[in-house]
Amino acid sequence: MLYSTYAKVEGTVGSREGAMVWWLKAAGNSTGNIFSPQHTQVPRGIEARAWSCLSHGYEDTSIDDDGITCNIDAMYRAAACADKACGLGLVTPSILMLGRKIERYREEIPTSGDPRFRFDAPRFTELTYLWEAHHQRQEEYLAEIEKRETKVARRPDAYRCAAPGCGIEATRKSGLKVCGGKCPVGRKPSYCSKECQKKDWKRHKPVCLGLSKAPVPDEDSEVESDVDNTQSTRPDAEGSDFNPEDFNKSGNE
Repeated sequence: MLYSTYAKVEGTVGSREGAMVWWLKAAGNSTGNIFSPQHTQVPRGIEARAWSCLSHGYEDTSIDDDGITCNIDAMYRAAACADKACGLGLVTPSILMLGRKIERYREEIPTSGDPRFRFDAPRFTELTYLWEAHHQRQEEYLAEIEKRETKVARRPDAYRCAAPGCGIEATRKSGLKVCGGKCPVGRKPSYCSKECQKKDWKRHKPVCLGLSKAPVPDEDSEVESDVDNTQSTRPDAEGSDFNPEDFNKSGNE
């Protein structure tokens, strides 16, 4: 799609080469060499997007037809264009994926031998803007994992189906359905299906009907707000049997 859209301007529909020539011109460079100084002043946003597109194009050319062999020079050109885009303030998902790919190659490929064929060579490590963006995203990702693990530790049952032997877990509380009975918020189980809720009804029934005298876990505002975002499943609180017709789908993701 990227190639056909831009290559139409040059009359070479579907041509990767034609599209990349156009992107280089859009970046203000008419020499055909990404390492040549810029000759034409262009708006910052357009230039950044052009370098990002060039990075994607070079990455496409870095894998040979066998789908295995990597052309390290093409990968470097992709990284150099990505570095220019990052330097202009544009960090796209594809650029972050490229940084992770190069880092993986660096870990997997031996560091000895000809520097031209090493991903830890200075020409890669000196791409300051690319690695700053990559490391910043890594820190954000680790912070997100830590935050989620803290939430799960507070109330693990909200992220795991309570039915014995099920084992299904959700990345968000809204991925499961929470019991809609009269049980306290801190003791409400979550389920992946009405079958699992019915299977667990014998165990949960005393809590749901208010017959259990067990202490209620501490509740915090975060638990309350998360539960409110999920539609409930409701057992038959009046009788002794679970009514599967009262099982409703989750509303929010």
